[in-house]
Amino acid sequence: FAIDSIINRIKLSKNGPPAETRAATPNGDTIFLRPRPGASRMYPETDIPTVKVTDAELIKVRSNIPKSWEDSIKELEEKYRINNQLAEQIFDSEYFEIFEQICSQKQNSPNFVVSILCSTITNLERSGLNSSLLSNEHIKKTFELLEQEKINKESIQIIFEQIMSKKANGVLQALENASISQLTEDELDEILNKIIQENIDKIKQEQMRALSGIMGIAMKEVRGKASGKIINQKLKEKIQNFLN
Repeated sequence: FAIDSIINRIKLSKNGPPAETRAATPNGDTIFLRPRPGASRMYPETDIPTVKVTDAELIKVRSNIPKSWEDSIKELEEKYRINNQLAEQIFDSEYFEIFEQICSQKQNSPNFVVSILCSTITNLERSGLNSSLLSNEHIKKTFELLEQEKINKESIQIIFEQIMSKKANGVLQALENASISQLTEDELDEILNKIIQENIDKIKQEQMRALSGIMGIAMKEVRGKASGKIINQKLKEKIQNFLN
C-alpha cells in the first residue's frame, strides 16, 4: 500500500536523506521523482502482453545451450588425446576449425598439428612475418602434401615462411622457391657421409655424444628435404659403425 511506502520513507530519513532520484524545481528545491534502481523496481513490463513459454520450447532451448569452456576443453582432451594446455591453446585460437578439419583425416598427430598452428605460426609472427597472408587453404594444402609424403614435417615451417614473407603466393610456389624436394636415400647417404668425414675428429673425441652436434649440421644442410627422424637414425647407425 502507499501508506507502507510513506512509513518506510520516514524510517529511512532517520539516517539522512534516502538514496533516490530527485528532480529540481523552478525555485531551486528538489522533489522526489522515483526510487533508485533495485529489487523494488523489478517488475514485468505492464505494456507488453505476457509471453507463454511451453514445456516443448524449454526443452528445445535447454538442448541448444552451448557447452561451458571447461566441458569443451575436456572434450578436446579426450577426443584428440592432447593435454589441457594444448587443448586450451587450440580452442582459443583462430585455427580451431582448420585444426579439426586436418585431424579428421587421422593422418597427423593432433599434438603435432597444435604445435604447428599455435607455436610455429606464432614464432614466425614474432620474427616480423605476416600471418594474415597464410590462409586456411594454404595450411590445409600443406598438411595434405605431408599426408601424401611429398614433403616432411620440417618443410612446413619453410613453406609458411615463404608465404608469410610475401615470397610466395601459394604452397607450390613456396616449394619451388625453397627448392624443397625429397632426397632419395642414396642422395641423403652421400650428404651424411660427407658430414661425418668432415667431423671425424669430433666423433673420435666425443664418441656418440657427437651425434647431437652433427645432427644440427645435417638438419641445416638438408633442411626440409628429409625427415629429421630418418636423418637421426642414419647418423646414429653411421657413427656407431665408424666407432666399431
